Amino acid sequence: CSDARQALIQAEGVQVGLVLMDLLLPNFGSGLDSYKLLRQSTHLRKDLPIIFMSAIKPHKAEPLLPKNDPHIRFLNKPFSWEQLNKTIKDLTGDRFIKS
Repeated sequence: CSDARQALIQAEGVQVGLVLMDLLLPNFGSGLDSYKLLRQSTHLRKDLPIIFMSAIKPHKAEPLLPKNDPHIRFLNKPFSWEQLNKTIKDLTGDRFIKS
């Protein structure tokens, strides 16, 4: 999806178990706006794992990321399939990774 509100609507509509989103979105709101809406939703788990992605350099992205939330991670683009798998496993255990 391309904006913060659409991310919330889609997440609530299918009861997702993991969210991957860009830190910057092209339309209304940012990935951080989406994050806030997702965390405020009464229809989603408060520990829903979220992986932010961006081509922004990590030292510039880090200050933008939510603090004190153990259920988020950041991946700098481009990243490998192995990096994505490792990050998903770190957040969720083995429930989303197929061997």
